[in-house]
Amino acid sequence: MKILIISPYIPWPLYSGACVRIYNLIKQFSAKGHEVILLAGKKDLSEDLNHELSNFCKKIYTYKTPTTNRIFFIISSIFSFKIYPAIRFQSKQFSEALNNILSENKIDVAWVNFSIIADMLPTDLNKSMPVILDQHESEREMYYGYLKDGNLLEKIFSIINIIKLKKFEKQVFSKINALVCVSEKEATVAKKYVKNKVKIIVASNGVDESFFSKKYELPNIGGKIVFCANMAVCRNIEAAVWFTTYIFPKVKQQILNAEFQIVGSWPSKKVLKLGLVSGVKVIGMVKDIREYYAKGNVFVAPYHFGAGTKLKILEAMAIKVPVISTDVGAQGINVTNNKNIIIANSKYEFSDAVVELLSNTKKAEEIALAGQNLVKEKYTWKKIVDLLELEILKLINNT
Repeated sequence: MKILIISPYIPWPLYSGACVRIYNLIKQFSAKGHEVILLAGKKDLSEDLNHELSNFCKKIYTYKTPTTNRIFFIISSIFSFKIYPAIRFQSKQFSEALNNILSENKIDVAWVNFSIIADMLPTDLNKSMPVILDQHESEREMYYGYLKDGNLLEKIFSIINIIKLKKFEKQVFSKINALVCVSEKEATVAKKYVKNKVKIIVASNGVDESFFSKKYELPNIGGKIVFCANMAVCRNIEAAVWFTTYIFPKVKQQILNAEFQIVGSWPSKKVLKLGLVSGVKVIGMVKDIREYYAKGNVFVAPYHFGAGTKLKILEAMAIKVPVISTDVGAQGINVTNNKNIIIANSKYEFSDAVVELLSNTKKAEEIALAGQNLVKEKYTWKKIVDLLELEILKLINNT
C-alpha cells in the first residue's frame, strides 16, 4: 500500500504533540511494509531533509508555507469565511506540489493532517482514492473550551471562528472519505456535523514502546513536580500559570523541598516570568524528554480547556511516573481515578493530590505502575496503527 501523508510542517524534531503523532504514524506504517510518501510545508525550502524521517519515507516532498506576520493573518481571517488557522497555512505552492506527487506516484490512500490542509485539497481527489482527515483535536471543542475558560481575547477569537465553522466544515467534509478522531467523545461530537458518507474512525494518541523502553525507577525521595508541553501554546501556558499561581504555593507550604519544573519548547514571556517564583524552574527545550519525566516524583496536567488526548500524560505513564490531571487533561484516555491516575479539578483537590503523592511513596508507586500497565495494554502506536490499517484497507476496497 502506498500512503501519502500530508502535513502543514515537517514532523521533526518532535517538539510538539502533533509532530509526535505524525512521526509515529509514519514510522509504524513503514514498519508494516507500506510505502510512505510525505508532503509537508516548510518556511525554508533549502533546509536539509536528511534526518530520521528519511528512514521511514520513500520520498519527502515540500512546499513553501507563508512567512508573513501573524497579525496580518488574523486581520485577513476577519474578512474570510475560513477559520484563522486555514488562512495562516494557505500556500500557493501546495497544489503544484500535490500534482507533482500524483503524476509521479500511484497513491492508494491520502492521510491528511488537520482540516486546514484538507481545505486546500482538490474537490474531486476523494473520488479517485480514499482521503482520510486526521483532525488531531476537534476544532469545535477547542474553540468552545476557549470560550468557556479563556481570557477576553481568546473568547472573542473563539466566537469569530465558531461562527465560521459550519460553512468551513461543510466544505472540508465534502473532500474526505473518513474522519479520524482521537477520542470517543470527539467522535460523538463529530457525528452531529459530518455527513453519513464520511466514516468516523477513533484512533487515540499513543506511545513509542521502543523509545520509552528504557527502565526508570521512581525517585523515592524528592519533591519534583513536572509539567512537559509546547510552551508556546495558549492552553499549555494557562495550565502552567494556573498551577504556579494557585497550586504550587499550597504544596510548598507542606513540602518544603517542592520544585515545579516546566519543560518544553519555545516558552513564552509569560512562562519565562514564572521562573522568578521561588521553587519554579523553566527548563525550556530539551534533547531527551524521557530524562525529565523520569526525574519527576509527580507529573501534572492542570488543564481547564482544550481538546484531543494529551500525549504527555501517556508518555509520563510509560516512564512510570504518577500522573495528576484535571478531567479536561485526561479526556480521551481510558483512565480510572485513584487507580492509574489521580483526577483533581479544583485548586484544593489538586494541591491535596500533589501533597499526597509526594508524601506517600507507596501510593505514588501503585498509581505509576498501574498507569504504565494501562499504556502497554492500550496505548502503543503499534496497536493503534494495527487497527488503522484495517480501516484503511476497508476504505480502499470500497472506493
